[in-house]
Amino acid sequence: MVRAFSPTYSERWPGAEIVVADALEPDCLDRALQGVGTAYYLIHSLLLGPSRFSTADIRAAIHFRDAAERQGVRRIIYLGGLGDFRSSRSPHLKSRMQVARELCRGSTPVTILRAAMIIGSGSASYEIIRHLVMRLPVLPIPHWARTVASLLLSGTW
Repeated sequence: MVRAFSPTYSERWPGAEIVVADALEPDCLDRALQGVGTAYYLIHSLLLGPSRFSTADIRAAIHFRDAAERQGVRRIIYLGGLGDFRSSRSPHLKSRMQVARELCRGSTPVTILRAAMIIGSGSASYEIIRHLVMRLPVLPIPHWARTVASLLLSGTW
């Protein structure tokens, strides 16, 4: 399911059935989820900006959850963000956790997988990294990004 059609999708995901729908517009979700057994929830609204994305994320999760119930989806797999539930989090991570809670409020079982970032063809993270690699011969890493693993890999430990 994509928000808007692009001819590049057939190259990115050969053999995939592409359905155009927007989770912020609930009327189109029933058609998009018809006949679906398992739905992977990869929806976020960050492009709407800091003042609007959180509200839109929650609305999208509610619309998707309700449509999944109506269409008999057997499982939703939600790929959310990392973060400690007990500590302060960024607005983005708070939104990811609220989305997980909303999806779980329905009768469709939800599996929640938490990752730092999802990198796959077409994802925002993938496109940013691809753009950087194609344009920069050397990619400087800030001091705050250094971890024990990166030090071991670089031989500077």
